[in-house]
Amino acid sequence: MSEWQPIETAPKDGTRILLARHGWLNHSDAEYGTEQWSKDIWDNAKRKYDLWWACTGFWSAKWKNWNDGMEPSGLSDPTHWMPTPPLPPLPT
Repeated sequence: MSEWQPIETAPKDGTRILLARHGWLNHSDAEYGTEQWSKDIWDNAKRKYDLWWACTGFWSAKWKNWNDGMEPSGLSDPTHWMPTPPLPPLPT
């Protein structure tokens, strides 16, 4: 399988591809809502660049956006893409 590539290099011919949004996340291993969790999520040293979401989609010429087929809403600014992998064979 290919590596994630910048969205600027993605095909805009309607080809269905994998789309993803990567970005900075505040991270804590502490239990949600605890005082340590509150401190951790505001600590820039604990931020990490990670995957926000991924799905199949395509460039919609009609709506001029990256889309998952639920037009016209579009997707929230994907940052990366890769070709869709081949589907596994169907059971016989």
